[in-house]
Amino acid sequence: MKTIAVVAVAMLSLPFAIHAEEVDERRDVVRDGLVKIKNLRGDIRIEGWDEDEIRVQGDLDELSTGLRFEVDGDETQIEVQMPRRDVNWGDGSDLVIQVPSISRIAVDSVSTDVYAENLDGGVQLRTVSGEIELRSSSQTISLATVSGRIEVRDSSGDLRARSSSGEIELHSHQGNADVETMSGEINLVAREAERLRGSTISGQIEVEVSFLQDVQAEFASVSGEITIEIDDPENLSVSASSISGEISNYLTDDAVKEGFGQNSLRTQIGDGSGSLNVRVVSGAIEIDEG
Repeated sequence: MKTIAVVAVAMLSLPFAIHAEEVDERRDVVRDGLVKIKNLRGDIRIEGWDEDEIRVQGDLDELSTGLRFEVDGDETQIEVQMPRRDVNWGDGSDLVIQVPSISRIAVDSVSTDVYAENLDGGVQLRTVSGEIELRSSSQTISLATVSGRIEVRDSSGDLRARSSSGEIELHSHQGNADVETMSGEINLVAREAERLRGSTISGQIEVEVSFLQDVQAEFASVSGEITIEIDDPENLSVSASSISGEISNYLTDDAVKEGFGQNSLRTQIGDGSGSLNVRVVSGAIEIDEG
């Protein structure tokens, strides 16, 4: 009997005997307040809604010591608290967080996939190893992941996106954008842009864009093709260069020059008040009218 009791106690201490805690909590908040969210691992979904409260529901990490959900004036802290020990097993947290749509959102996570939508107060989403997906959001947008993909749809405002190793896709963005990845492709569809920048070391860049007057746009790749389609281009100075790759110019009749170890293009539409600079070390460049 003593042996059976010892075995039973040992089994209760095994990882599979630990169950995730379910949470469903609400707090009244200021509609345009700051919401700070911290999570070590798992999946976080943030949804904007019309209520003057924040609701957190879902399953906490199996190893978590609880949920910190505090409101202090116009600032809310939401944190999945974890023990200070090895957490290399388990599935992580799976949470849905509903916030007033004009809240300011700041997410700080490690191994977490972050999905957010309908946020119009500005967002800052950070994860070390995970994907970021943002939909139907506006104002100042800042997105960063070390290893993961970033996808944005139906956004507006000033946007900045960074990924050390991962693809970045921006669909139907209205406004300015600054996009950078070390190793991955960039696909950018932007409207009414005044400032645009896209760069990658190893990957191609595809852009569909409409420019505002006096635009400043720059795209660069060390190893990869760059393709740009411009809707109704006007008043634009274009400069393009590639050390090892062809340049195709479908905007004007100006010819591409070859010499000094590179191909280059300089051309102008209208008064040339806006600027578009495109640079590739090893890869082709194509500039066309959309």
